[in-house]
Amino acid sequence: MKCPVPQVVLRWQYWLQVLVLAVLYAAVAWAGFRLAPTYAHVTSIWFPAGIGLAALLTFGIRMWPGTLLGPILFTQSLGVPWVPSLLGGVGDMLSSLVGALALRYLCRFDERIATFRDAISLIVLGAVLPTLFGGSIGTLSLYLGGLISPSMSGSVFQVWWLADMAGVLTLTPFLLSFIHYPTSRGVSPRWLEGVALLGLLLLSCWLVFGRGFQVFLGNLLPSYVVLPFVVWAALRFDLRMTSSVVMLSSLSAIGGTVRLLATTDVMHSIQILYLQIFMSSMSAIGLLLFAATEQQRDIARALLKDVERRKRLEEQLSLSLVKEKEARAEAEKSVQVRDDFLALASHELRTPITPIKIYLQLLRRHLQAIPPELLPRGRALLSGFESADRQLDRLTRLIEDLLDVSRITAGRLILEREQFDLSELLGDIVDRFRLEGLSAKCELRLSAQPHVDGFWDRSRIEQVATNLLANAMKYGAGKPIEITVASEGNVARFAVRDHGIGIAEEDQEKIFERFERVAPARSYGGLGLGLYISREIVSAHGGTIRVESELGEGACFIVELPLSSRP
Repeated sequence: MKCPVPQVVLRWQYWLQVLVLAVLYAAVAWAGFRLAPTYAHVTSIWFPAGIGLAALLTFGIRMWPGTLLGPILFTQSLGVPWVPSLLGGVGDMLSSLVGALALRYLCRFDERIATFRDAISLIVLGAVLPTLFGGSIGTLSLYLGGLISPSMSGSVFQVWWLADMAGVLTLTPFLLSFIHYPTSRGVSPRWLEGVALLGLLLLSCWLVFGRGFQVFLGNLLPSYVVLPFVVWAALRFDLRMTSSVVMLSSLSAIGGTVRLLATTDVMHSIQILYLQIFMSSMSAIGLLLFAATEQQRDIARALLKDVERRKRLEEQLSLSLVKEKEARAEAEKSVQVRDDFLALASHELRTPITPIKIYLQLLRRHLQAIPPELLPRGRALLSGFESADRQLDRLTRLIEDLLDVSRITAGRLILEREQFDLSELLGDIVDRFRLEGLSAKCELRLSAQPHVDGFWDRSRIEQVATNLLANAMKYGAGKPIEITVASEGNVARFAVRDHGIGIAEEDQEKIFERFERVAPARSYGGLGLGLYISREIVSAHGGTIRVESELGEGACFIVELPLSSRP
């Protein structure tokens, strides 16, 4: 019995599409091989892997012959023998084919990447796991072709695998965003913000990767200089802008790395690893942040539609009491969905932060292990690592605020009490903020009564004091800040007073609610969660927090905690 041949295979239009894909694949591979840095005949970034996966997801699995012919055309143009050429083509084809099959049939992948599930699926099932085929088979092909020795197999596999993974994470979302997102008609209301974002991004890339700073700072600053632009694009724009920011940053990083390798005596393999880690981590963070924001927008749109529908029903039918109760229950369910989303988003956002911090620590250890005579500018590079670490800590604190909100909402705020001196704790916090106070031109004045001892959760009380002091420097910049600690009877009291913009009387209770802000968001950043979390922590200790303020006269936040001998 003969197996029937699919009709599409017999059409010349199909083979023309396959040929176009193969030629495009080979052309991009040739350009990347000529422009990107290489290691042992392996290019550091393999953009064709992203083209192959995007083509199979968009035009169907039937386009797989193009992902096989493309790498063969490329390697044959370089004069590679047929056996390594065929093996390399099979490896690239399997990477794209396995990734597309897993995304399409295992997790019902949506090419718009509008949910966390889609973002994580693309990262894991589309980039990390399938590219193992290409790295393994490609390394084997080089070995059989006599191009590498057995001792080089491990390092070659690492470069090949990370090159394929970076190519998929960077180029696949970029292509999918332009194919599957509809083109808006007219001028976007955020066009000016978009121009500002791209202009500042290009300026930052020029400063970091350009000729002026490249030799001095190496390839480290992108880890924390480019990240805010990725976050900006993900939170304020669509996938097209987010992936474009990642693509521009990646291309600039490639150019900077090539220039660095050509003008300095740095270690070739380490710089390639820097480049691959940078591109992969920026792409993953951009995808996860965009998915979180888009999912939140979908929930907001659903809530808005629900509210509008309810209003129309109330106007037209004068809903009865029973229907009002049902509507209230539905609204509460919607709020619960929002809270669940916040908990999920804050938990998932921690996922890319941890590996970035680990990579920074590993790179710092490698840098410290290099003798100073081999790397004269090592101290400047270490300073760059420390700055990147501080920016990651700041992002981690924002994520921890979201986690605290979800814990408070779920009633899971747990206190770990211990005896400590409140005056000593406030003194440590003030010392830690000295440098930040100098940059904000705020003189920190501490007046503390000694031995104000009590049983409290040290880390949570430190969180409250840190929030109040940070707010004081934010809204009272350029003026002194007074911190006082004292005890009176069975109550311990500490206060933070600034001389900034002040708070109107009608807003003094509202500022302790979730996501509530009084000052304009454009002038003062933040999520509007710090005072809410502080109030819940103080309440859990059985204490109180209040504010005394007048507009233009500054504000004084006062925290009172019980001085019980035992909790």
